[in-house]
Amino acid sequence: MRSFVDVILPLPLDGVFTYLVPEEITCSLRPGMVVRVPFGHRRTCPAVVVRSHNDEPVGYRLKKVLSLGSGEPVLTELQMRLLDWISDYYLCPKGDVMKAMLPSILRPGDDREKAFRPKTETCIRVAGVFDIQDYAGRQREMLSAYLELSSDADIVTKKALLEVCNSSSALSALVSKGVLESWKHEIGRLPVFDGKIYPVNKLNSYQESALSSIRKSFSTQDICLLHGVTSSGKTEVYIHLIKECIDRGGQVLFLLPEIALTLHIMRRLQKVFGNDMCVYHSRCSDAERAEIWNRQLGSEPFKLVVGARSAVFLPFRNLSLTIVDEEHDSSYKQDEPAPRYNARNVAMVLSSYSGAKVLLGSATPSMESYYNALNGKYGLAVMEHRFMDIPLPAVDVVDVYELRRKKRMTGILSPLLENYMRDALNGGNQVILFRNRRGFAPVVHCQACGWAPKCDSCDVNLTWHKGLSRLSCHYCGKTYGMPEVCPECGAGSFGFYGYGTEKVEEEVHSLFPNAITGRLDMDTVSSTGAYEQVLQDFQDGVTNVLIGTQMVSKGLDFERVSVVGILNADSMTGNPDFRSAERAFQMMQQVSGRAGRKYGRGHVVVQTGRADDEFYSIVTGGQYSQFYQNEIEERRLFHYPPFYRIVSVCLKSTDNTILDEAAGWMGNQMNMIFPDRVLGPDAPPVTKVQMQYIRRLMLKIETESSLRPVRERLILLRRELESHYSKVSVHYDVDPM
Repeated sequence: MRSFVDVILPLPLDGVFTYLVPEEITCSLRPGMVVRVPFGHRRTCPAVVVRSHNDEPVGYRLKKVLSLGSGEPVLTELQMRLLDWISDYYLCPKGDVMKAMLPSILRPGDDREKAFRPKTETCIRVAGVFDIQDYAGRQREMLSAYLELSSDADIVTKKALLEVCNSSSALSALVSKGVLESWKHEIGRLPVFDGKIYPVNKLNSYQESALSSIRKSFSTQDICLLHGVTSSGKTEVYIHLIKECIDRGGQVLFLLPEIALTLHIMRRLQKVFGNDMCVYHSRCSDAERAEIWNRQLGSEPFKLVVGARSAVFLPFRNLSLTIVDEEHDSSYKQDEPAPRYNARNVAMVLSSYSGAKVLLGSATPSMESYYNALNGKYGLAVMEHRFMDIPLPAVDVVDVYELRRKKRMTGILSPLLENYMRDALNGGNQVILFRNRRGFAPVVHCQACGWAPKCDSCDVNLTWHKGLSRLSCHYCGKTYGMPEVCPECGAGSFGFYGYGTEKVEEEVHSLFPNAITGRLDMDTVSSTGAYEQVLQDFQDGVTNVLIGTQMVSKGLDFERVSVVGILNADSMTGNPDFRSAERAFQMMQQVSGRAGRKYGRGHVVVQTGRADDEFYSIVTGGQYSQFYQNEIEERRLFHYPPFYRIVSVCLKSTDNTILDEAAGWMGNQMNMIFPDRVLGPDAPPVTKVQMQYIRRLMLKIETESSLRPVRERLILLRRELESHYSKVSVHYDVDPM
C-alpha cells in the first residue's frame, strides 16, 4: 500500500500539500519532521510533515518526497494542533504560522535547510596509560597540570590547561604521541545562574487570601483572573503558585508583555528557581532560541519559561500552569506580520490542550476578561490593598488650558507638577514623566506659508528629532534632513509645534539643572542592552528623573518614585477607536501605580485641557469598577466586544483608484453576506504607509454565533477579490487591539 504525507510549506499559502512517500523512508517519517519536496517548476522546498496516511488523492499526479531532513521532529503533535487553531481562528496561512512558531535556525528555508549546531569547547582527556616519570621538561609540566586540574573537575578544558601550563607545542606533542586527546564538549549558550537560591517569601494576609481564592477557583475552573491594584504584590503570589506547580512535577509558562519586564522579573524569579528557568523572547539570538527549543523537546526541559509573546510557541511536555501578567496589554497582540495573534488567547488555547490552568493578572483588566470573570466564565481573585498598606497615590487633575489662558503656565510642566518635582528631588526621591510621543516636535511648519514636511512613502507629517538633527517618519522609519529654506515659498523660518519626550527632557534640564535624567523611548533603546541600562541607572539612583513613552507604565518597581507626571493626557483619549478610553484608563492607572510604592504615599499629576470631563474624575478616584460600568454599557449599545467579535478587513494597494474600486466591491459583497454587521469601507487616519494606500472595513459578529462559516466565507471573499484585483492585497485581523 502506498504511503502519503501532508506537509506545510514555509510559504503564505492556505492548506496543506500532499506528497507520495518513497518506500525507503516510509518507516522513518513522523509528524513534525522536516522533509524536502518539489514545489513549482524546478524548485525544491523544505516542509514540515503534519500527517502520514494511505488516502491517495485523486484528480492530479502526485510528486514524491525527495529526502528526509536530519534529526528529530521540530514540532510536537500538540504544537501542530495549536498551529491549526491559530491558522483557522486568525484566518492566516499555515505556512505563516509555522514560520512564526519556529526559531529561524530550525525553520525550513526556501533554498536550503539551516542546521542548528550546538556550541562546543575543546577539552583534553587521557588517551592511554602513561608514566609521568617517562617525560621531562614542558611535556612533564603539561601532564602534571592535567593531573592537578582533573583531580578537581570531571572535564578539563584546553583553555584552562593552557592557562596553567602555557605550552601549545607540549600539548600537541602529547596528543600526537597518543598520551592525551582533544574532544569537543557541548556547552550551553544560555547564561548560568550561580547565585544563592532563596526560599519563597512569606505572604501577607491579602496575598494569602488571593492565593486561596485562586486555588479554590482552579478546583472548578481552568481560568482565573487576579485583579490586584498596582503594587499589591501579585508577583509574590505568582511565585508561590509556580513553586507549588514545579514541586508537583509540572511545567510553567510565565508570559509578560515587554522584554524589559522579562529581564526585570527574571532576576526575582532566578533567586528562587535558579537554573530551572529560562528566558525566551525575540531579542535572544537564533542559536539561543533553538537551544531552548531543543531542550524543551528533550528529556530534561526547563520547568519554568519566562518570556514575551513568542514564548507561547515553545514545546511543553507537561504544561500545568500558565500565568499571563498584565493580561490587558496590547503588546500581546501581534499586528505585523501574520499571524496577527493575541498571545494571551493562544496561551489559553495551549493550556486547554495541555490540561493546564491559566492565571490572568492585571491591575486594569481588559474589558473582555473582567466581563468573563463577573459572569462566571473565569474565576476571580481580588487584591484591593497595596503591599504594606501604602495608600494609592493622590491624583491631581490640572487644567492646562485654563493655566495657559491665565498666563500661569508657558512651558510643558504645570506649576503644581514643578513644585512636586522640586520637593521630590530635594528629598532624594525620583520622578517619572510620561509622554506617549517620542522626538522633539511632532509638527514642523513654515512660519510664512504653513508648508509642513511629509514622508515620501507615508501620508504623515515628519517628527523633528533635535538630538539627531533629523526629521523622521514614525511609520516607515525614513529620515530626512531639515530643509534650509521652505520649498514652497523660499522662506527660511520654521516653527516647531507640540512636544515629545526629547523636548520634555530639555525642559527638565532647564528647570532642574542639577537633575540627572534618563529617557526611555524607541530612540534611546534601539541598541541591544540600552533598555536595561536606562532602567538599571534609574533603579540604582544614577538618574533621578525618568522620561518616557508607554514603556515606563509597564509593571516596573522603583522604590523611590514619589511623583508621576502624565503630560498631555488628552492625546490618549481622542483616537477614533472603540478601545481608546479603555487604553487611556489602563495606561494612566498603570503609570500612576509607579508612584509611592514603598516610602509613603505618592503624587500623580494629570495634565489635560478637559479637566471637567467625567473620565478624569474616574481616573482621580482610581475606581476600575466605575470605569468598567460606564464603558460596558457603551460596548453593549454599539455592538463591540465582549458582546460582539470584531474582524478588521485591511485592503492595500499602490494604486489608490483601483483600491477604492476593490474596497467598494468588498463592502458590497460583505453587506450581502453579513447584513447590518459591516462598517466601511473607509480610509484610516493614516491613509498611506510605505507607498501602500489603505482602506478598512469592520465586521461585527455576535459572540454566541459560530465563527466557522464566517471564516469560510471571508477566505472565499479574499480569494475572489485578489483574483479580480491583482494589485490589491487583503488581510484580516481577528480581535484587533
